[in-house]
Amino acid sequence: MAEREKRAFKFNIIDIILTVVIAGVVAVGSIMLVNAFGVDTSTDKEQVVFEYTIEFKGILDELKDNVSVGDIIIDGQKRYNIGKVSKVVYSPYMIDVFDKEKGEMIATPYPDNVTLKITVKKDGYILDDNYYLEESSMRLAVGYGISVHAPHLCSYGYISEINVYPKEK
Repeated sequence: MAEREKRAFKFNIIDIILTVVIAGVVAVGSIMLVNAFGVDTSTDKEQVVFEYTIEFKGILDELKDNVSVGDIIIDGQKRYNIGKVSKVVYSPYMIDVFDKEKGEMIATPYPDNVTLKITVKKDGYILDDNYYLEESSMRLAVGYGISVHAPHLCSYGYISEINVYPKEK
């Protein structure tokens, strides 16, 4: 009888693995639950206006005029309003081509394609040295890839520039 009582409290390798898996699931679930509610709003955040540029490389030439000043830009994944277009600029799309005679790479325009840069303006805030858009709490950073929908253009680009201005009261 004494042997059975001692044996009931022993752990084997299966019990240890099961305990570690359950602890991991609880930890990951807790992290996901905390992140689901967004950025902590209890701390002080500095209200600002962002003017950021989204660069689209290799857009077909006939699509360059499909975005105009005043268009509302929507995030392609979560469908949030991420700003209003304040400026549109396009330039030839350049690719690197190897020149055998010179033995170096040369930037050459790629036919029928352009690089489109749209500047978007939106209210936001700065929290812990990170930039966030106001309504969506979407994080902004240079080099951040973003899928966007405009009234006549859906594409994927990168944030190439961010300017921060104090919010007027």
